Amino acid sequence: MSDDTPPFRIRNGHIVTSYFIFMRTSPRVADDALLRVLGIDFVRHGWDRKNANEARVFITEDDAWIHIADDLRYHLWHRRDAVEALHRFRPDATIFACSRGDCDYSFDFKYYDDGRLLRHFEVADPNYNKRPIKVITDLGTPLPGEKPLDRIEDEMNYLLAIAESLGVNTQHRSGAVRCYAYDAPR
Repeated sequence: MSDDTPPFRIRNGHIVTSYFIFMRTSPRVADDALLRVLGIDFVRHGWDRKNANEARVFITEDDAWIHIADDLRYHLWHRRDAVEALHRFRPDATIFACSRGDCDYSFDFKYYDDGRLLRHFEVADPNYNKRPIKVITDLGTPLPGEKPLDRIEDEMNYLLAIAESLGVNTQHRSGAVRCYAYDAPR
């Protein structure tokens, strides 16, 4: 891998990640303000090939939504309060956050609009084999694009389809994605 190769991949037009936060707000929020709200300190723009294990977050946008993508080691996801921190920062923002398991078939999503949590859906896969998966949380009215669990073939494609039904353009271009490396809490 050359030194100018980005520290993320794009597959089928999407950043390869297991955790996305999409936020629609006006006026737009600058990256440094987003990072502060997410509790990400000591940020370096870009990446250091010599430190492949550092935490990273990726930010891009479409015409209406800011896209925040976690690294594949779930550093941002492990903060567990990231979505709620963004909601407190901009309570009028529309937020759709989604994640999928790394070695199982679990997934979840939250949707905030009109200043409150309107949908929270979480599925666990306690046996790591999709037999059976179990709904842990099912709050609110189903969103456009939701479908029965037995019709879901790929969790991230399913989650991105829901995001698209809300108006998010989930197609990403490598040159439009900004990478921020940071020291993750231990």
